[in-house]
Amino acid sequence: MTGLDLTGQTILVVDDIQFSRNTLASFINRMGQPTVHLARNGAEAIAKLGELGNVAFIIADFNMPVMHGLQMLKEVRSGLVGVRRDLPVAMVTGFSEKHLVDSALALDVNAFLIKPVAKQGLETRLERMLKNVASEKWLKSADSYRSVDVDDILGIDGLDQGADSDQAPSLALSKDLYGKHAEDGPENRFDEDDILVTPRELTEAEKGPGPMGMKSYLVRDVPEGAVLARDVVTHDGRKLMASGERVTPGAAALLADLFGLGHVTDQIWVIE
Repeated sequence: MTGLDLTGQTILVVDDIQFSRNTLASFINRMGQPTVHLARNGAEAIAKLGELGNVAFIIADFNMPVMHGLQMLKEVRSGLVGVRRDLPVAMVTGFSEKHLVDSALALDVNAFLIKPVAKQGLETRLERMLKNVASEKWLKSADSYRSVDVDDILGIDGLDQGADSDQAPSLALSKDLYGKHAEDGPENRFDEDDILVTPRELTEAEKGPGPMGMKSYLVRDVPEGAVLARDVVTHDGRKLMASGERVTPGAAALLADLFGLGHVTDQIWVIE
């Protein structure tokens, strides 16, 4: 039995690669005795959601034929599929897919699972996600989600919308989710946390003294409830969070995931 007990829960795993679906399902099945259902794309997932009723959460890939992960997430958040709009959704992503992250955040994705996914990292992020969604009010109006344009976001021409990609990735960006040693023992598996930037301490210069009334923290150390003193921006200058916003536990978790993807700096300024 693992630390996260999903016994009695129904989980939906959505991925167009059979090996990826099965490996994720195998990891989840070791977390107690859940019931795991599989879907090959967002359209299949939407159909299964209607059949299954009470689903605890969804894990979905970004890149899939017929309906990709962001289109599926938009359907859920917009209330178009007859399931609860606050259904927790974790999306699997890699370094080459950073351009998709902003849309996922606009649709209030609840967690990012960073490729290659390993069981320990998966369990940690799922446990954190379920705790945060249960304790925070984060869902916006359905109209705010309907305005997010995700239909052409993948930018891939010539995609066979009827393809079954169990044998090969459907998109050029797709990669092996679990690394070359996916069938090896736990000691050889590429742990998800291994791809994160090595933890460090702030230098003396970074510690300050900062501008009056401000203090800097590493992403992993930002106190829950802290108020941002400066905007949080991506490395190419796009704003993710605005100064004055409060760092909820869910926001802190997503910032840590985005830092692991190399999407944001690891230094955050807050109001003392």
